[in-house]
Amino acid sequence: PKEAAIMGLAAKILRLKHVYTVEGDPVIETFINKSGLKATITNKLLFKIGLRLADEVVGCSRWMATHIEKTYGRKATPIWNPIDHEKFSNTTEHQPDQQTILTAARLDKVKDIETLLHAIEDIEPMNRPKLLIAGDGPLRETLNEIAKTKKLQDNVIFLGHRTDVEKLMAKASIFILPSIYEPFGMAAAEAMAAGKPVIASNIGGLREIVDHGVNGLLFTPKNHHELAQHITKLLQDKKLWTTFSQNAREKSVIYKPENIAKRYLEVYRRCLG
Repeated sequence: PKEAAIMGLAAKILRLKHVYTVEGDPVIETFINKSGLKATITNKLLFKIGLRLADEVVGCSRWMATHIEKTYGRKATPIWNPIDHEKFSNTTEHQPDQQTILTAARLDKVKDIETLLHAIEDIEPMNRPKLLIAGDGPLRETLNEIAKTKKLQDNVIFLGHRTDVEKLMAKASIFILPSIYEPFGMAAAEAMAAGKPVIASNIGGLREIVDHGVNGLLFTPKNHHELAQHITKLLQDKKLWTTFSQNAREKSVIYKPENIAKRYLEVYRRCLG
């Protein structure tokens, strides 16, 4: 929000048209991460200034655009984020391990990896998949301790920060994103391009990426029992997995950079009059 406010002021002084793309609500994020009242108030003020100064506002999903209008009274155009479709779609030529699942996220409260660990524990030991966790963050040690306490060391592997997520997706059969707040869900869209069924929490932009029962499954946020049931269902039903995989790959085309660029071009032209 600080950069958006500064850029907005600079644009007005220089008499330049200014488009502000919003990737998330900083007020919600500071609240979830308990950053304190001062940070929350400051972010809210700067965010409002940034929104007001922009000639056009773009939300990274329909949910984000609607949230901006309802909460801040500023109309926004919904445009999804683009993904490197070519890179991730090339992973479909690999044969995945049907008993390996993957999540890729920063390890903090927003991504709620803890719920995923509880879900793995819910699955009977003989049917438990191998969970690969790609990403790093402030909760890594805490999550590692939870996995040890639940005796999941043989099933859960913390990979740390990775730059080759597309290769990890090639190995996995299912991608999971259990976030409690997700304006878009880039990793979920990338997984779909790789032909992976996605299991995600039923929130924000994830509801636009995952069509429940078509290319993946949605579950109630923080409900690890429901998440465990979805994982087990997809691991055991190969026909359903194949259907979801094909549908996911087909839908992922809408996130190709050239398709997203066309949407932005419309906004730029409108902005320039």
